[in-house]
Order: sequence, then C-alpha cells, then structure tokens
Amino acid sequence: MIIGIDAHKLSESICVTDGDGNIVEEYKMNNTEENWNSFMEKYPKDAEIAVESSTTGKYVAILLRDNGFRIHLANPKALRIIFRSTKKTDRNDARNLAKLLRMGELPESYLPTKEIDDLRTMIRYRRSLGEDMTALKNRVHALLARNGIIITASDIFGKHSLEKILDQSRSLAESDKFVLGDMMGQYSNLVERIGKVQDQMASMGRDIAEVKILMSVPGIDYYTALGIYSEIGDITRFPDADHFSSYTGLVPRIDQSGSVESYGKITKMGPSVLRFFIVNSIHTLIKLSPMFRKSYMKLKKRIGKNRSLIAMARKLAVIIYNMLAKNQAFIEEKKFESLREKKLKNMERRSKKAHEFTHEDMERVIGNIAMISKSTKLLS
Repeated sequence: MIIGIDAHKLSESICVTDGDGNIVEEYKMNNTEENWNSFMEKYPKDAEIAVESSTTGKYVAILLRDNGFRIHLANPKALRIIFRSTKKTDRNDARNLAKLLRMGELPESYLPTKEIDDLRTMIRYRRSLGEDMTALKNRVHALLARNGIIITASDIFGKHSLEKILDQSRSLAESDKFVLGDMMGQYSNLVERIGKVQDQMASMGRDIAEVKILMSVPGIDYYTALGIYSEIGDITRFPDADHFSSYTGLVPRIDQSGSVESYGKITKMGPSVLRFFIVNSIHTLIKLSPMFRKSYMKLKKRIGKNRSLIAMARKLAVIIYNMLAKNQAFIEEKKFESLREKKLKNMERRSKKAHEFTHEDMERVIGNIAMISKSTKLLS
C-alpha cells in the first residue's frame, strides 16, 4: 500500500493506492488529533507514505514516523520542477506523491530522528538568543554614541567597558539613563537564559560519540559540535566527502559549456546553520592549528582573506566527513589532546546543572505572565 498526503494547516488531501498504482480511495481530512488517530488505526504500519516537506508536512511526517509508519519526506524544490501542471490541486498533488513514490522517483528530503529534532530545536533557540544579544549590544552602542560615549573595546559588556559605561552614565538624561539601565537588565537576563540553554545542550550531547569526535577539532566546543552534528545526522547518508561538501553549500557554482568551465560563488544550497558553524570554527582553527594556518596564509596571498576563509571551511568540511565516517579524531589530535579533555570536562560539568522543564514549571511561568499582563494592562 502506498499513500500520498498533501498536508496543509487545516486539512490534508489523501490518496491511497495499491502496489500497481490503482487508486483505492481518496478523501480530504481535517487536521485534528481524532482524525489522525483514526488514520493510524486504519492503515498498516508497513504502508509507504509520501509527505511533502513543509511546516505542516514535517509535523505529519514526524507524527507518523514516531508511531511506526514508513515515511518518505518529499523535497518541495524538486517537486515544483516535476509538478509543472495547469491543474495543480490538492487531490492531484496527493496522487502525484503516491505515484512518484511507487515508481521510485520521489525526490526525498532527509527526515531526522527524534534525537536530531530535539537537538535542532535547542540549537536554533540558542542561535536566536545570540542574535538577540547582538541586537541588544548594537542598541546600547547607538544610545551611548548618541551621547558622545564611544566604547572602542571589542566587547561592550567586558569589565573595563562596563566601568566606563557606569562612570559616563552619570551625565545621561533621565530617559536615556532609564533605557540604558533596562537594556543592561535585558543583557543580564539573556546571559542567564543562554547559560541554562547551554547546560541543557551539554546534557543532551555528553553521550553522543559524534559530538566528542567533533570536539577534537580546536575551535569546536560542545555547542558548535552539537550544531554541526544536528545538521548532519547520520553521516552514512552521504556516499563520499564530495557529496557532503555539496550539502554544506561551501562548493563553488560550476558553469560548463563544452570544454570550458567557469567557477562562481559558493552555492549556499545546504543548511545555513551548518555553514555558519563550520565557517565560524575556521577563525579559531587557523589561529591554533599550524597546518591550517600555513594553508590559510598561502591562500590569502593568492585569493584574499574572505575567499581563503571559505576555502578553508570547505577543507574542514571534508575533514569532518572523514572523521565521522571513519570514527577518528582530528588529524592533529595529539597536539590538542589536553584542550579536548578540557572541553569534555566542561561539557560534563555543565550537563550536571541541566534542569528538566516540567509541566509544573510551565504552569508557574504561565501563571506569572497572566498576573503581569493583568497588572500592566492599560485602560482606554
């Protein structure tokens, strides 16, 4: 049995076919818990199910996967090329999904395991907090600059910078002083929240072998290692290092005509989160690793700083693939063995501070919000 599901926010179009492609039944179903329970009771677990990757599609795929069904998540970009039709309806989309799956021509996206899903949730949230912190620093910079206070240090919230801000704040207008104080409070709160998230991530990553292997690379701590691992998942889904490099989006575009080949900018086709972590790691790696520093300096003279960093990131991607595929540590492992041990001990230490967020915690937080909302409501 092969089933195609065109998933939408409120409803799903479902097409059920037999092994020969004959339509057994077609229907539309509202997206409710009751209907999904009925669906899962109705069909056997060995049914092959195709779902297009979208916000709702991923929810459907994960729901069915976690309940034992055999799920195929379709790549929406490739489907747009295939589904070139003047009669594009939800019913036809469900039919086409079932047809492509039966013929073995369904362009599939990777459907991560629940462990990877959980890690991605934490990594994306941690990144969003980092972006909030950067935005907050920029707002503080702007307020200070507007009052003629210039902080030249790289970290505006470093010890010496904070001393200067405290001293100079005496001359600020009351409104600016209030806003600055509030932003400082926000920063303190963000630091605390980021600490809790990283404790939780340390707890999630301390028993993952791939994370420990990645941490053998100087410049890759447990946060970065978890970020890279969560975007890769099972390394065996890539047949070789070239396919993995293409997945990272760090390879150049190639325009070929006859015997002439020209190379452009990198494709950026893969997940941006993976690219972010790999490129970010290079800045530390070229400072600590003699091998990488030597390669980088040679490239920098020839093609410039930015292109050299990308080239080194691509080299790191190949090394990461080989490390994970062969279950081996970084090629300069001996030089950085003590650094790796420190990172592993730090991850273990922070994992012990992780706090499970219970339903009682949620009740307390929501109760506090309700009280605050009531007390701050404006009358009109």
